[in-house]
Amino acid sequence: MCEAGRLDWLVTYNHGVITQCGDAGKQGRSGYRCALMNQIRQRLLLLLFLVLLGALALLSEFYVRAIRDTGRAEENRLTSLFLSDELRRSTQDLSTMAKAFLTTGDPTYRKNFEEILAIRDGRLPRTETYQTTYWGYLLDLNPHMSAAGETAPLVDLMKRNGFTPGELAKVEKAKAISDELAEIEIQAMDAISGNAGSARDRLRAHDMLISDPFLKSKAEMLHLIGEAQLMADQRCESAIARARSIAGIQRVAFVLLAVSLVLMVWRGWRSERKRSRLLETRSNLDPLTEIANRSFLQSHLESATRKAAAGHDAVVLGMIDLNKFKDINDRLGHIRGDEVLRMVGARLQAHCREGDLVARYGGDEFVMVFVTPAERLDSAVERMRSIVGTIFQTPLTGPFGSIHLGASMGVSIFPSHAGSIEELLRTADEAMYAAKREVGAVRVAEYASQAR
Repeated sequence: MCEAGRLDWLVTYNHGVITQCGDAGKQGRSGYRCALMNQIRQRLLLLLFLVLLGALALLSEFYVRAIRDTGRAEENRLTSLFLSDELRRSTQDLSTMAKAFLTTGDPTYRKNFEEILAIRDGRLPRTETYQTTYWGYLLDLNPHMSAAGETAPLVDLMKRNGFTPGELAKVEKAKAISDELAEIEIQAMDAISGNAGSARDRLRAHDMLISDPFLKSKAEMLHLIGEAQLMADQRCESAIARARSIAGIQRVAFVLLAVSLVLMVWRGWRSERKRSRLLETRSNLDPLTEIANRSFLQSHLESATRKAAAGHDAVVLGMIDLNKFKDINDRLGHIRGDEVLRMVGARLQAHCREGDLVARYGGDEFVMVFVTPAERLDSAVERMRSIVGTIFQTPLTGPFGSIHLGASMGVSIFPSHAGSIEELLRTADEAMYAAKREVGAVRVAEYASQAR
């Protein structure tokens, strides 16, 4: 029972959560409300954690895709370079084959010429090394290589690779010029067909391939190809930069989200540890007076008596009972009575030293425990007597006014008066009741028949 309107500790354990809440007059309802709120809070935090974890997984997938997009953009850049350069190289290869045929008259070169043109136009399959090996050398080494790979016109491959309309316009114009040059080369080769021994025809055919119009057309074609390559390179560079930027943003977001999750788990762990410690602390405290409770007194006595039995210490236990406390409850009410008990507990606690213990034993009974060397036993008993005499000399002042309160105390010593904790508490209790017959007295168990 507590004073109305005053917040009192209500220790509630629900899924590992400790709460401090509740009006003392409404502890049951407040406790339920606090426990419910903590359950909702925990579930929301769990839901938030799962959402963040899902977002992290999704973001990692996006990041992997962005990396792949960057790789694809770089591959596209390289392929665009190869495809645009293929038109230049094939044009050069056609000229090489035509000149070789005009010089030697070997029909293999004309066959190679026709094969190069057929592959470029998509009438024959491409070789696997088509983009990296000059035809003049490839066909001489392995003429059967031309039978492997895909069959597709060069311009279609460019469209498939993402060439823009502006790039394709320049490529198609360059291809048209290359086709015109190929027609001139075919005419030159036709000029010596069937008459390979005519020097005049050979000279005329050679002149066709080195004429100003022919060379100017080839120069124009090369210029168009260069412009198309530059445009494709800029396009691919922009795509690569964009993909890298997206990947960079997603990488930063991934790291930040991962760090947030780690911090969230760490803070949850710390909070749980704090709550666990608080629960442990509160479980050892009396909820009304916030000093040690009976359970903690028992464990403290077990430790103290075990050490005393193994050494040369003594355990001094004083059991204190407030005189006529029932009259205070009857006159002022239980709420004021609880306030008095809190003030008594605080005063006892304030006079204790390190290693001493003050506990509420039950009702209006308190216990003090001192552990002292056996040779200083009398000093410890006297100090306990002095504390009780001092704290009750001054009246208790609060909302209830000023109250002069007395107390009786029985003292028992381990191992002098008792060989166990139960006997220690019993003999102290007996001494206390003997002291109550002389109001305000302090009795030691050994001398329970004599007033001290």
